[in-house]
Amino acid sequence: MNTVSAKNHKSMKSDNPGMDWCRFLCTADEFIITYTVTPPRFMISLFLVGHAAELYLKAVFTKQTGDIDKAVSYKHRIKDLFIQCQKNDRSFLPDLDYSKLENDEEYRKETNLELYYVGKYLSELKYLGATFSDMNDLQKYGPNYEWVDFFKKIRLYLEYPPEGCEDYLKKYINELKLSDQHKDYLGKIVVR
Repeated sequence: MNTVSAKNHKSMKSDNPGMDWCRFLCTADEFIITYTVTPPRFMISLFLVGHAAELYLKAVFTKQTGDIDKAVSYKHRIKDLFIQCQKNDRSFLPDLDYSKLENDEEYRKETNLELYYVGKYLSELKYLGATFSDMNDLQKYGPNYEWVDFFKKIRLYLEYPPEGCEDYLKKYINELKLSDQHKDYLGKIVVR
């Protein structure tokens, strides 16, 4: 079985490199669905949504540059990946200033506090059974609606799904037995 890790991965380039960016989104959408329906377990929820954010950003980077291997090389460094995507294209999420997210507590609370924490701790979340004292301001119950805006804007930026690429999130909303609350949350992410 071929496994991909940032440390020891073979090239992920496909026969259709112009569409390589789509390869991240099925798994990302599965993380989003699992995040949405999982009973609130704080570190697990951040782990799930953080990995979804990572994969969406890798899709953006790959679409911008055509370099899927470079996207993979960012590992779990969401902050670096996000900043590089904005450097590559100033129209990418221009309303979100990551350096301000890091340095301005009020801005952090007004935008997406969880994005700040997954950007800071994603590679360590699976090891952290205890809550950080500086994470007390985070929502601990149910999916955070700040992620809806984040993922929806990225989907719009990517023009996802392109012709010939299935929208897995939309597919799962229709095929899985989800509560109305979960369908509503996920449905707000899908670009119609």
